Amino acid sequence: MHPKPPPNYLAGYPATLIGQVQQLITQGLLADMLLKKYPHAHEVRTDKALYDYVLECKAMHLRNAG
Repeated sequence: MHPKPPPNYLAGYPATLIGQVQQLITQGLLADMLLKKYPHAHEVRTDKALYDYVLECKAMHLRNAG
């Protein structure tokens, strides 16, 4: 069996960090580690919700931009 490639969201990170994350994913511990570090999860769960959030931020911060 071939090793699974790292998820796309890890592209561009150092190989050592990717290895650590892959190990946590394999052990099923990544979610627990992230929740300990960031206990207040956001509500953005879909691409549409992310798109709406970004548009809201743009509208709020770029309202007076030229």
